[in-house]
Amino acid sequence: MDVIVGREAEVTGAVTVAERSLREHTPAVVTVLGDAGSGKSVLLRAVAERLGRLQVECTGYLAERSVPFAGAGPLLRALLPRDTAVAGHAGGTLELLERVHRRARRQPLVIVADDLQWLDEQSGALLHYLLRGSPGGPGLVLLAATRHERHGRALVASLEALVDDDRRRRCELGPLPLEAGISLARRHEPGLSREDALQRWRRAGGSPFWLAAIAGPGEGSALLHDRLDRVDADAVELFVALVTAGRPTSPRELTGHTGWAPERLAAALDALATTGLVRHVGGEIAVLHDLIRELAERELPTQRLRASHLRWADVLTGTGVPIESLLLALEHRHAAGEPAVEVAEAVLAHPRRRFVGSREMGRLISELLGAPVDVQLALGDLAFEIGELLLARDRYAVAMEASTGEEHARAALGVARTAYELAEPDAALAAVTELRSVTDDERTTLEADLLEASVLRWHLHQPDAAARLTDRVLGRIGSRPDVPDTLRFEAVSAACHDALIGQDVEQLTDHGRTLVSLSRRLPEHYRRRALSLDANARVIAGDVAGSLATASELVTEARRSGDPVALLRGLRALALGYLIRGEPVPADEVSREAVSLEDRVGVQPDAIRARVLSARAQLSIGDWASAVAELEALEASEPDPHFRLGAASARLMASSWFGTPSAAAISALLDRARSYAAAARCPRCRCELSARAVEAWARGGWFDEAEKARTSMLDVAREPWLALLRARAEALVTSGHDPSAAITDLQHLAGTALADGAVSEAWWIGWDRSRLLSAQDPAAALDVLRHLEADADRRGAANERALAAAMLRKLGVRTRRPTSAAGRPVAEALLSDRELEVARLVAGGASNPEIASTLFLSRKTIERHVSAILRKLGVRNRTELAGRLRDLGLER
Repeated sequence: MDVIVGREAEVTGAVTVAERSLREHTPAVVTVLGDAGSGKSVLLRAVAERLGRLQVECTGYLAERSVPFAGAGPLLRALLPRDTAVAGHAGGTLELLERVHRRARRQPLVIVADDLQWLDEQSGALLHYLLRGSPGGPGLVLLAATRHERHGRALVASLEALVDDDRRRRCELGPLPLEAGISLARRHEPGLSREDALQRWRRAGGSPFWLAAIAGPGEGSALLHDRLDRVDADAVELFVALVTAGRPTSPRELTGHTGWAPERLAAALDALATTGLVRHVGGEIAVLHDLIRELAERELPTQRLRASHLRWADVLTGTGVPIESLLLALEHRHAAGEPAVEVAEAVLAHPRRRFVGSREMGRLISELLGAPVDVQLALGDLAFEIGELLLARDRYAVAMEASTGEEHARAALGVARTAYELAEPDAALAAVTELRSVTDDERTTLEADLLEASVLRWHLHQPDAAARLTDRVLGRIGSRPDVPDTLRFEAVSAACHDALIGQDVEQLTDHGRTLVSLSRRLPEHYRRRALSLDANARVIAGDVAGSLATASELVTEARRSGDPVALLRGLRALALGYLIRGEPVPADEVSREAVSLEDRVGVQPDAIRARVLSARAQLSIGDWASAVAELEALEASEPDPHFRLGAASARLMASSWFGTPSAAAISALLDRARSYAAAARCPRCRCELSARAVEAWARGGWFDEAEKARTSMLDVAREPWLALLRARAEALVTSGHDPSAAITDLQHLAGTALADGAVSEAWWIGWDRSRLLSAQDPAAALDVLRHLEADADRRGAANERALAAAMLRKLGVRTRRPTSAAGRPVAEALLSDRELEVARLVAGGASNPEIASTLFLSRKTIERHVSAILRKLGVRNRTELAGRLRDLGLER
C-alpha cells in the first residue's frame, strides 16, 4: 500500500462512516475530490484496505466515456456469471441493473470508484441504482474520487443525495500541509535535509504525486516526457500553448492561438486531459501547477516556446482590446526575447492605462528607455498616476536632461510634483524655480504657484503664506474663459485645503460643490478627487451622513476604475465617518484595508494616516491599551509634525476616556504635542489639542490645570465638531465648581452631537454627564448609563459598553450580557457564521486538522479562519481566544 502522510484524519473519518454503515446495514458514500496528483487514489485504496469486505472496482476512462458499462466492467465481472452479456443485454439495461442489484445484496460490498469525471453514463446509472436499492440489505459502501471538474462534481453530488447526512463524508484534498509534505519528501529521499525537503514541498505545490515524481535525479523530467509521449502532436502543441499562457485560459482563447476548429481543439484537449498535466474546471483550462510549467519551460525546445509566446502576443493585441490583454502581450513579447515598443506605446495611449501595476510599469520603462522626450514624459505621468513616485521622478529627470523650452518646463513640473509627494520640499521648490527660469507660459507658472502653495501648506507648515499664494492664483484666473477647467480645478482644490485649515466652513462647502460641478467636464479621475474633497468638506461641516454617502460613492468608483490613491482616500473618509457616527466595526474593516493599501501606494501629505484611524477603531472593539501603544508608536515614527500631533491628540483622548493617566503623564504628553503644534502651525489642530488637554485635566480631577488649559484655548472653533469639543471642555471645567450647570450644559451638547450625527461624541458627553449625575440624581444617572450601554452594545463598541457597564455595577446595577445590533453577541457581530463555528471548536481544544475534518474544509482554509478570528477579536493565541469566548458566554 502507498504511504499515507498528511491524510490520516481523512482516512480515519472515512473509515468511521463506512464501518458504521456496514455494521448497521445501511448505504454510505465516501467521496474524495482534488486535483490530479493530490493523492485521491492513494486515499481510496487506504480506506478500502482498512475496511476489508468484498471489494469491486468501477473506474472511469476518458477514451471509453462513450462505451456503455466500460467503467463498471470489473464490478460486473465480480458480481455476474461469466457468461452474462453486458453490451446489448437481451433483457435491456433495467433488467441488467436489477440482476447486479440482487447479486450485490448477498453480502456486504465496498465499491471503489475512481476518476468519476470520466465515468460512462451507464456505469454511473448502475451506481445510483445500487445505492437506491441498498437499504435493508447487508450493507453497501461507495468509495469514489473525482477531479475538480463539472461532470465529476455533479455526479458526486447526485450520489451523496441518495444517503442520509450521517452516512456520507466528503474529503476535499488540497496541498499537503508543511510538516506532512516534508515528511513525505524524506520518505521518498531518506537522506534529504529539512531545508531541501521544504524546497521540494514548495516546488511540488504540496502535491503528494509530484513530491514523489521530483524525487531523485531529473526531478520529474522523465515523467513529463513519458506523459507527453502518450499523446499525439496536437495535444503536445496545446500543452505548449497552455505552458506559455501562464494563466487559466478558455477554449475560445486557445482557438485564437492555435487557429484550429473547435472539434480539433476538443479532441486535443480530451487527449491531454488523460496526462494529469492540466486541469479543465468551469470553462477554464490551465497547467495543473507551477512545477509542471517549470519543468516544461526547462525541457521543451526553446524555439517552440518562443514561437508560442509570439502567437499569444499577436492574439492579445489589436484595436480596442482591454488593457489587461495589452499587458499580457507585453509579457509574452518579453518572454520571447523580442522588442515590444509598439505594445508598450499602445499601453501608454490606452484610456484605462491606470490599471498598469508596478511590475508592468517597470516593463514599460525597460521597453521604452531610448524613446523620445514626449514618451518619457508620458511614462512619468503614468507612473505618477498609479503611485509609482520613484519611477515617475526618474522618468521626469531623464526628460529634463534631454529637453528644452516647454518640454523642459513640463518635466520640471513633474519633478516638483513627485518631490512634493515624496516629502522632499527643497527638491520641489528647486524644480519650481527651474521651471520658472525656462518658461513664461502663464498656465505653467500658475501650476507652479499652486504646487509651491502645497509645499508651503503641508511640508513647510506655512498655511498663511500658502493661502495668500492660492488667493493670488484664483485672482489671476477669475472668470476668464481661456483658463482650462483642469487648472481651475487645481486652484479650487487648493482653496479647499486652505479653508479646511482656516475652518472656513462656508467657503469649504462652496468649494466642494464647485469641484464636483467642474469634474463633470473633466476626465473621470477628477471626479474622484472632487468626491474626496467633498467628503472631507461635509464631515467638517457636520454632515456626517452626507460625508459617508460621498465616500461610499468614491470607493465604488475607485474600485471600478482601479485607482488606488482614490480608493485609499475614500476608505479613510469612510473610516472617519464611521468612527464619528459610533460604528467602530465597519470603521475597523475599512481602515484595515486602507492600512494595507497605504503600505503599497504610500501616504499623501494632506491626508490623515490610515493607521491612526485603525488604532481609533481598536480603541472601541479591541484591546484599548494596545491601541494606545500603537498611537504612541505612530507618534514616534511619523516625520511630519502635523500628523505626529494627530497621533498625540488621539492618544491623549484615549487615555482620558479609558485609562487613569497621572498628572505627570498628561503633562509630558501635552509638552510633546504642543511642540508638534508649534512646528505644524495648524490652528485647527491646535484648537483640537487645547480642548483635549482641558478634558484630560478635568476628567482626572485636576481643575486648576484644566482652568489654565481653558484660558489658553484658541478662539477659532468655527467648525461644528471643534465647537462641540470646545463647549464640552468648558462644561467639564464648570463641573469643578458648579456640577448642576455642567450637567445642564452637557445635556444640551449631547442633543447637538446627536443632531450632527456625532454619536461617539454623544457617548462621551453622556458618560461625563452620568458621572456628575451619580452624585446628585442616581436614578437619572442610571437612565443615561443604561442608554449608553445598550447603544454602544448595539453598535459593537465593546469597550464603551464595558465602561458603561462598570459604572452601572458601581451604582449597584447588574448588567446584562453584551449583544450586537442584530441581537447577537459582540463577537458574533465581528465574526462570520463560519468563523464563529471555527472559534467555538478552537475554544473546545480542537486542532486545525481536527477542525478541518469536522467541517470538511482544507487545513489551509482553517488556518486562514483562525488568523482572521484572532485578529478580529484582538487576542494573541488560542488560549486567549477561548477566554474571550468564555467571557462573552459564547463557548456554545
